[in-house]
Amino acid sequence: MSRLVLSLLLVAAFVISTGAAALAADTETHDGKITKVDKGNVTIQGTDKKDTVVSVGDATKVKVDGKEAKVADLKVGMKAKATCKKEGTKHVAVSIDASKA
Repeated sequence: MSRLVLSLLLVAAFVISTGAAALAADTETHDGKITKVDKGNVTIQGTDKKDTVVSVGDATKVKVDGKEAKVADLKVGMKAKATCKKEGTKHVAVSIDASKA
């Protein structure tokens, strides 16, 4: 009985750890300064001066200065870190952490 429980626990731990690794592999981050905010998109310019357009929606979790916020609270000039899922060629924001510059 205890071998069965131990085996099941080991299998569960393996499944959870590989699932978390797969999720992490499917996400990417974009750090920089917000240069544009419009309906459904936020543009972030990285330190390499390259712009990345990030799609945002109701499911995007937004924080400004560590407090929960809305996409409408994001402003040009704020520093931001967007965690995104890649869907085809689009960067879809899961979360955006911003701070006033």
